[in-house]
Amino acid sequence: MVHVQPLRLAHTFGVPVPLVHSSAVLDGWLGMLVEDLGLAVRDADDLDGVAAAVVLHGTRTAAALPVLDQARLRTLPSRALEHLARLRMAERWQDADDVEDALDRMTQAAEARSAGTTVAPFGWVHSEFHPTSLHIGQHGWRLLDFASAFTGPGLLDLASGHGTLDTPDPVRLRVFPEQYGTPDALTRRGGPTAETLALGRHRIWAMPPYIRAAIVTLAGSGLHIGELLGLKLSDVDFKSGTIPVERQRLQSCLIGPPKTAKSRRAVPVGEVVTDALLTHLAARPSREWLFMMEEGEPLNYRRWKTEWNCARKEPQKAENEAAEREDRKPVELPHMVTHDLRHFFASALIAGGASVKQVQLVLGHASAVITPRIYAHLWPGEEDRTRTVMDAVFGVPRAGCGQSDRATGETEQVAGRAV
Repeated sequence: MVHVQPLRLAHTFGVPVPLVHSSAVLDGWLGMLVEDLGLAVRDADDLDGVAAAVVLHGTRTAAALPVLDQARLRTLPSRALEHLARLRMAERWQDADDVEDALDRMTQAAEARSAGTTVAPFGWVHSEFHPTSLHIGQHGWRLLDFASAFTGPGLLDLASGHGTLDTPDPVRLRVFPEQYGTPDALTRRGGPTAETLALGRHRIWAMPPYIRAAIVTLAGSGLHIGELLGLKLSDVDFKSGTIPVERQRLQSCLIGPPKTAKSRRAVPVGEVVTDALLTHLAARPSREWLFMMEEGEPLNYRRWKTEWNCARKEPQKAENEAAEREDRKPVELPHMVTHDLRHFFASALIAGGASVKQVQLVLGHASAVITPRIYAHLWPGEEDRTRTVMDAVFGVPRAGCGQSDRATGETEQVAGRAV
């Protein structure tokens, strides 16, 4: 079970974690009664992280945990090439020579780059090892959020302590492996130093390809993030291009009903979304949930938040780098949240001429009153409609509407000169 099994295993092996007194699953809902840790006395810092990492990575691993060893890492590029070949056989991703070339180079280097994967620290990996995963109380520290634990290179934990969202800092990270008291922790792996490889691996780990499919799906369907996380593979009708909303994943990772009765709906999606999902499923097959993490568990809120924060910072990073090259002041891009993808979807529908009722239905608003209250400013006013209608009658093209079939060649010529 999500959360329960890793927590109990960790407690059994002596890792300081909250004690699970009891748990039960009823109709897909998970309930846990855990130890009350009280209020934190302070925030965790790097030294706390080092102490927790040494204890965790020195703990005997459990057979129930997924394994990410050298063999698994070495085969990732070749597995990606196989999936790409299947997509091309299905007449998809035909224009992907650059992707194939990159994967070819990665496959050739996979043997060397995966070398040293099992060098210590290798063992129990938390995978979301950052200050918020450590509770510092009156009676010491406790590690939280073990839902994504696996067996693998401990350097991934060390990097995630500070290197996921902030600028990579190899010097700061080197302090972590230095505290293990063994030369193995600082051994070069696959060529780079331990700290450089750790940051590189984790930043690749921090933005796996399936997140792109999730972002495309959100932008192309208007789903709430909880509705997306609650999708099962069997929900998506690829033939008709429809995604029914029957449930949502709560922030507690439990499954619950949609927000309102109107939230139960069938959302039509285009080929951009279905292609993204098919590509995602070819690379990461699933038997139940549509979006699964590498560790074999369904994608949850906590991981999504981490992935989204990484993704949204990349455009600003690219803009800053471009501004530096061009010797200009960078443009400050707006801060985006996941819900903005839903607004994007609604705005695109309205720009395409969708009615208030249609937008309400696909967004799942409880009342048609809610929809114009949020998006009224995006619908054209009566004066705009009048101009558009009369211009269409006379064959004058306007932004956002096509040329009238009644337009004469002379009218088209004049319009062409005007443009």
